[in-house]
Amino acid sequence: ANKGKEESLEAIIKKDFNYENFVKIDGTNVKVVIEADKHSYDLANKVMKRVQNEFDAKVYVTVSFGTV
Repeated sequence: ANKGKEESLEAIIKKDFNYENFVKIDGTNVKVVIEADKHSYDLANKVMKRVQNEFDAKVYVTVSFGTV
């Protein structure tokens, strides 16, 4: 049920931030993996806010960095 939303979010993150990424939605938890060598607190924060904008209700967004 979440597949379309996950793909939509992946496309938004790719377009807005230009990073390959993977999104997994589990209820109100949204996990984002950004393809990057090093962690960027600033980027993580921006991605969290951008993802939240796509939901009417509050979701819990986690962002990690690594290989997708």
